This record gives sequence, structure tokens and C-alpha cells, in this order.
Amino acid sequence: MKLDPLDCIATIAILAALAFASGCSDADPDTRGVPAPAPPPVDTALAAVEDEPANRPSEIYFDLTAFTWYREGRPLVHDGRPYMPQADPIAVAAELREAGRYEGVNYYVMEDAVEPVYTVYVPVYYRYWQRFTSPPGS
Repeated sequence: MKLDPLDCIATIAILAALAFASGCSDADPDTRGVPAPAPPPVDTALAAVEDEPANRPSEIYFDLTAFTWYREGRPLVHDGRPYMPQADPIAVAAELREAGRYEGVNYYVMEDAVEPVYTVYVPVYYRYWQRFTSPPGS
């Protein structure tokens, strides 16, 4: 078997570069192993903007699976109607009002909603709401 000298040189160069990179650091020897400082906090991304609707719930449910009814796949019940979660959480621009509490979770409806309501909202993150819907006639 005949080896190509260029292949051998390329392999040696790659191995040398890897060995050099693994043994070198630009850091001062006294600071090796010290974690890098945290980035500055970004408060504008999560802070409420003053001209937004007053959709500021009293509590946010970051993990609905902490509630047995949700974890078991049971519906949220409002005025005797079952409501099931729909898709991913969404940002809601319309104004919401608190409509009730179900097994430890406050839920909301549109400010101008009249019964029967087919969609209720649960706050799951800053400015994001999980929609729960009930089909008409249920």
C-alpha cells in the first residue's frame, strides 16, 4: 500500500492543530476555570410596556403540568362547559378580565365577552396566554 505524502502532511497538520487548540488558552492562568461573567440583565424584553392593554394577571402559571387536572388531560370547566387547551400559547393584544378559578388556576376571558364564552385564557408566561376552547353546543 502506497501512501500519498500530501495526505500524510494534511493528517499531521490537523492532529497538530487539535493538540495545540486543546492545550492552549488565551485566559490568564489565574482565571482558568472561573466562569465567564453573566451577560447584563435584559429587562426590556419581559417588562410590561406602559401603553399595552392591562393584561397583567395576578399569577402566571409557568408550568400547568403542576396541576393534576391539566396533567391528566381533563378539561378546564367554566359555567359547566369543558374547555381544552388549543395549540401553543399566544400573545393577546385585546384586554382580558378574570372570569374565574378552576382547581387552583385563574382564567380570563375577553373584556367584552358575553356568555356563552367559547375561549378562555390562562397566563403561562409574561404576556403569553394558553387558549382553552369549548365547541359550541357542548
